[in-house]
Amino acid sequence: MTESIKHGEMIRKDNSLNKLKKKETLRRQACCLVLMISALISAAAGGEENPLPKNLAAGDYVVFGRYEQDGDPDNGPEPVEWLVLETSESDALLVSRYCLDTQPFHGENVPIQWDQCDLRQWMNTDMLKAMFTEEELAQIGKTALEARKHPHFTTSPGQDTVDQLFLLSYEEVEHYFPDPEDRLGFATPYARSQRAWVNRENGASGWWLRTTGHSADDECRVSSEGKFVNYDVNYKVDTVRPAMRLKVSGEKQK
Repeated sequence: MTESIKHGEMIRKDNSLNKLKKKETLRRQACCLVLMISALISAAAGGEENPLPKNLAAGDYVVFGRYEQDGDPDNGPEPVEWLVLETSESDALLVSRYCLDTQPFHGENVPIQWDQCDLRQWMNTDMLKAMFTEEELAQIGKTALEARKHPHFTTSPGQDTVDQLFLLSYEEVEHYFPDPEDRLGFATPYARSQRAWVNRENGASGWWLRTTGHSADDECRVSSEGKFVNYDVNYKVDTVRPAMRLKVSGEKQK
């Protein structure tokens, strides 16, 4: 490469969210190569912690934070790629490009919602600390999440929460990914090593949403075919695509 890309800079831009994963089935085969390139980019940038550029747009990809992805812990965690879903003057809503880990929504098959589930606790403690430095954590907003019912069910959604990392909701995925093909999630080699289920036909994996399903002990998820389905909360082979709101201005979170 003739020009290094600093931490937090845009690395890719597509014109439409509907085109973001048009060639994802082919890209997944080169996932390890992408991660290696991202690691080289981060190293070339000298590990600088920079705020995101203010000219972000929906459909951009940015690099922020690090997480084990290539399945080789000896070489350290890899830079995380995020897809920009929407922007404002102060922040940007991001979701991870890949399915980064494999976790159940909850450890037991009991009635549970996002506000009380094990996955929320894990994402905002273990995952958060593993992925970001203190400087990076200061750039991540504390997002107020309204507990909303599934649009097709009457099941209680639980209580509102305030989180730094969270799962997207049914309605958010339906809005930002109207085409089922665009919803396909692809697990990293590390997530696969943690028993992520992988569709043999297209290489995709299911990923959790924070919306309660048709009963209190199952949860909405995106299937490996890009469809909305519900499954037991203790299903152990679904994956995690964290979302967050990242400050664009570079000002620290109060």
